[in-house]
Amino acid sequence: ILRGCRVDLASMVPILVLQSRSQHKFNRITAVTWLHQFILLGKDTESLFDLYGSILSVLIGCMSDDEKEIRDIATTAHGLLLETVREGKHPFFEHKQLRAVLEV
Repeated sequence: ILRGCRVDLASMVPILVLQSRSQHKFNRITAVTWLHQFILLGKDTESLFDLYGSILSVLIGCMSDDEKEIRDIATTAHGLLLETVREGKHPFFEHKQLRAVLEV
């Protein structure tokens, strides 16, 4: 992925959303770790834009997970997603009301 291969990250997000709600710690850690990496990989593109809501839902849920490691990864990914949205170049981000909300 990092060497320029084209991978459809968006098609994998629903799988990760599902696994982030698993009863198994390993599945949750893996799902949140992958989502964190997807945010990094997709932050300069619009490839994940339509899925930010689903990703945010997962991260908020995992920020209160019983497992510290999951909470830490989710919190880091949440911060990165917020930064990505704040710096976004998509026309949606130019909406003045959205900008005002993000400034809070």
